[in-house]
Amino acid sequence: MTPNEFKEWRLSFNWSQEDAANALDISRGTVINYESGRRRESNRQPVDIPRTVEYACYFLTIIKHKSRETDEEFLARLAKPNPQGELPTEGEADRFRHLQNQEFVDGIYASLMKES
Repeated sequence: MTPNEFKEWRLSFNWSQEDAANALDISRGTVINYESGRRRESNRQPVDIPRTVEYACYFLTIIKHKSRETDEEFLARLAKPNPQGELPTEGEADRFRHLQNQEFVDGIYASLMKES
């Protein structure tokens, strides 16, 4: 994902940088870095958008389009803490490693819809 694609993704949701940061559980400064393609520090080193962030953007897009929530409702649901507050067990983590993409998306969607 390029910096321009990341910014276009954020704007497609009509989100502020703060909204995108909250949805992705990253800092606003990280969003700024991703959109500029450079670190804000004095050395201005190039910054790559991690594949995990790209996948998170993709999944949020799918989930948002499958839901009938307003932007405010969607952001509010994303802001809810994990009710279990637990990491997956080793067995669960192993299962996630072998899921097909659509099965993974469907599982995330079902989980999020249960919480609403």
